[in-house]
Amino acid sequence: MAYILLVLAIGMNVTAQLLLKYVAKQMQFFDVAVNKVVLIKTLLLQPAFWIALVSYGISFGLYLVVLSKLELSKAYPISSTAGIVLIVVISIFTFHEPLTFPKILGVGLGLLGILLLFK
Repeated sequence: MAYILLVLAIGMNVTAQLLLKYVAKQMQFFDVAVNKVVLIKTLLLQPAFWIALVSYGISFGLYLVVLSKLELSKAYPISSTAGIVLIVVISIFTFHEPLTFPKILGVGLGLLGILLLFK
């Protein structure tokens, strides 16, 4: 059951990351010509921003339960690596980010690391 909760926590965290990327692309955060007050007001009116915050909150709560049942030395590396792998793969298709050799190597090594944790 703990691993199911871990998968759910990872999924919620990845969802939040993807939503924040979507919001950031919509908001053009690094455009210095934009009035900061207008930018913050617009951000707070973005449903995706609030869904991302709720997703983070759910992820946090689920992860807290996971930590009460699993070793931190297993839960954290699995959570971090799985999140990274999912973000890389989904970002390639969703945000058209480039698939590079270092990304492929990093994903492969990350998956290998998770497998080694279970040996």
